[in-house]
Amino acid sequence: GDDQPDDLNGDAQIDASDRLATTTTNATGHYLFTMLQPGTYLVEIVPPAGYRSSTGNFSAYEPAPDPDTNATDSDDNGTSAGAVIRSRGVTLSRGAEPTGEAGSTGLTDSAADYNSNATVDFGLFQPLSLGNLVWNDLNNNGLVDDGEPGLADVTVRLYRDSDNNGVPDDLNGGGVTTADAIMVTTTNATGHYLFTGLGADTYIVEVATPAGYVSSTGRSPAMPYQPAPDPDADPTDDDDNGGTDASVTPGATVRSHPVTLSLGAEPTNEPPTPGLSDDADDDNSNLTVDFGFYAGLSLGNRVWLDADNSGSLNDGETGISGVTVRLYRDSNNDGVPDDLNGDGDVSTADAIRSTVTNGGGYYLFVGLNEDTYIVEVVPPAGYRTSTGPAGEYEPPPDPDADPTDDDDNGWLSGTTIRSHPVTLSLGAEPTDEPPTPGISDSTADDRSNLTVDFGLWRPLSLGDLVFEDVDNSGTYTAGTDKPLAGAEVSLLLADGLTPARDADGNLVADQTTGADGLYLFTNLAPGDYVVRVVAPSGYRGSTGPAGAYEPGPDPDAVPVNNDDNGTGTGNVAVSAPITLTSGGEPNTPVDGDGTDSNRTLDFGFFRPVSLGDLIFEDRDGDSVYSAGTDTPLAGAEVS
Repeated sequence: GDDQPDDLNGDAQIDASDRLATTTTNATGHYLFTMLQPGTYLVEIVPPAGYRSSTGNFSAYEPAPDPDTNATDSDDNGTSAGAVIRSRGVTLSRGAEPTGEAGSTGLTDSAADYNSNATVDFGLFQPLSLGNLVWNDLNNNGLVDDGEPGLADVTVRLYRDSDNNGVPDDLNGGGVTTADAIMVTTTNATGHYLFTGLGADTYIVEVATPAGYVSSTGRSPAMPYQPAPDPDADPTDDDDNGGTDASVTPGATVRSHPVTLSLGAEPTNEPPTPGLSDDADDDNSNLTVDFGFYAGLSLGNRVWLDADNSGSLNDGETGISGVTVRLYRDSNNDGVPDDLNGDGDVSTADAIRSTVTNGGGYYLFVGLNEDTYIVEVVPPAGYRTSTGPAGEYEPPPDPDADPTDDDDNGWLSGTTIRSHPVTLSLGAEPTDEPPTPGISDSTADDRSNLTVDFGLWRPLSLGDLVFEDVDNSGTYTAGTDKPLAGAEVSLLLADGLTPARDADGNLVADQTTGADGLYLFTNLAPGDYVVRVVAPSGYRGSTGPAGAYEPGPDPDAVPVNNDDNGTGTGNVAVSAPITLTSGGEPNTPVDGDGTDSNRTLDFGFFRPVSLGDLIFEDRDGDSVYSAGTDTPLAGAEVS
């Protein structure tokens, strides 16, 4: 009753001497033991070379069912027991055996049907196996080259894909998870793995990406190993068969295409799997499903609003989100993106990656191989690339020769902004840069270049009102004061002498105010400027009642609208230097025109008045000057 053979000769071991009878199967695979007494028996078979006991697709027949409680015919009743296969205990009783079985074909059984149990069957199968190598594809060419090592201790899972739809079968009905894997192993010291004892079916192999690695892509423009070749259609050994669920994102699951195993139809003459035993025949063993990984490099960093167009990231300057960033190869390092599709024209179709900046303005390209690249930024409408105060960032520094973080690396190329070529090499990238906020990067520091930043700025404008300050209050009062027409307004650099140029390098033309008294200089680069106003003859700059507006207030420190900002002599007034920054100009309620325009720089002028007239000797005392009677009085002191 313990499903173990009785030790008939008492020698404390089970061997051939304990067998009651031995036979061999006939041509149809049937066997029969006759003339047995009631009792409990075990049936044992010695499988032919290369065969194993059937397990069923989900191992339902290993161990096999109890033939006493499950007297089903034509099902497997064998359980592996070392080199042999045995049934569980079969109890024979007179008149109590199964009836209606097909019987043992080709063998004569004289026992009555109810005294004969012909249901103890044994299913055998020739096992198939599936393996092979997980390796460090140092050059990311998708092929195992001399000197490229295997990756040890990598988790490998095997799934069924019996419907061959490219998705692991959901065996437990809860959605495809690692719980649906039918086998799990880890690669050995040489990077090899092997699944044995498999039945004919279709399978998918899954590899857990080692930390710091990404799936091989191949280095040609089309990344021929991403997705990887079909191992059934292309059973080449030593090539990458792994494709990812998420392109080449580090940490992503890497799976093979479906692999169909069939008896006698598997690739032959592959080298054996080092360190792993495989008892399957060569034509029943597929040792070609390899997975290449490489220690990828990464490239990033930030697109920011360079408010002062200094070319460097300053405190308070912020990133620009939602900016499209593209990555191109420049393998010949000629400063021009490679024409990967060979159409004779470099276009966005030649970009190997594309992303958008996150909320902090950061971007990151991961899983890159050693090569030279160009980063391209599509500036949002109205933005321009940083130049630096004296144009020192146009063209920008070479990021290979000057890997400084937080400086502008972009130069204008048509309507886009590109970096110089950036060469990435294993173990040779800048270190100690801050991590990229909001973007995960498991790449080692010396394989990650986070210094390729792009400063952008928006053109600015400066104005606003030249007015006749009727009461010389220093402020414009509607209904009392009025716009001053005919004033000549000039824009100068901070020295107050040099004519200013606009964002395109053109001299900024002088303006003459019209009836509305307004002036406006547009398309200006961030920087320091002075405005000079020459009023019509006879006007003087406002001073305010007690001279509070002479000199005029600092327009940066006191960004008040409708006050006099001019200091000068006669009809010429000059502002103090005013600093314009993208996104930093006064908005509502000061002037209500957005943060890229300052319309608070106003100039008040007044016309001097005179007071007189005659001091006379009032001879007749009537308080009225009468010619011929009264006379002018000389020598009177008037204050």
